[in-house]
Amino acid sequence: MTLTTSNADYGRAEGRGGWHILVRFPLPGATSGRPNYIVYLHVPDPSPGKTTTFPLGKTSPARGFFVQRAGEGRGRELIVGGFVELKQLSDGRWLLQLTADGELGTQILGTATLTRRDLDVRDYIERHHSGDVADLLAPPVTTRKAGR
Repeated sequence: MTLTTSNADYGRAEGRGGWHILVRFPLPGATSGRPNYIVYLHVPDPSPGKTTTFPLGKTSPARGFFVQRAGEGRGRELIVGGFVELKQLSDGRWLLQLTADGELGTQILGTATLTRRDLDVRDYIERHHSGDVADLLAPPVTTRKAGR
């Protein structure tokens, strides 16, 4: 499936460091409309003026998930592998190259031009995905067996 959008944004991840990245897609064949597919990424701060690549995974420095809001396959899928590459184009605009593998077999490949929109990104996450992002960024839980 090929998806197209002009809705690719990033914002500071206040209190967590790094960035929140949101790429929101309408239904296939459309370029605008309500987002039916969402790619969320949390990445460390990239290096200005350089191309920065981060590995993606459940415990990697860059983490993310994919959401399909309607239709067959609806739900959230964690990104378990791949990479995200960021290159600064100008102040407040970055080129994103994404290769991501979801835990259920979804593959996401693409590029997008990201625009900095701190408040829009923060507000969208708080309204629609605050629990998802909190779960994704929570420290891993370790369990210990009781000694005998």
